[in-house]
Amino acid sequence: MLCVGVVVRKISRFRLLAVGCVALGAAVAVLAIFGELRVAVAVLGVLVAIVAVMLVEVQRRTISTIRRAAKRPPAQIVSSTSAELAELSVQVDVMQRRLVAAIDAARLEAADRHAASRAYS
Repeated sequence: MLCVGVVVRKISRFRLLAVGCVALGAAVAVLAIFGELRVAVAVLGVLVAIVAVMLVEVQRRTISTIRRAAKRPPAQIVSSTSAELAELSVQVDVMQRRLVAAIDAARLEAADRHAASRAYS
């Protein structure tokens, strides 16, 4: 738990490692700029180790997610009655007619605009 004022928040291991990587990366850059190459290389080694731990953590999470998904039963297929299929067919037909009408209206509007622009030129 991390306490910041009144807010109490649990930080995951992954996020903690990510913040550590950023801090160590900044430390390596600063140490290299100031000429402390031996220390910079040592910190870089720690950084590489943390990245390796992060990769293992990601792999562990991925494997557990895949295993949980494999344990779930497949979705039940609901059988439809002929009345439900007929109602769905009517709805699809109405939607198709509306779409065709909208496309025709857009074509007529475009043609009118084209004719109007030709009349003014």
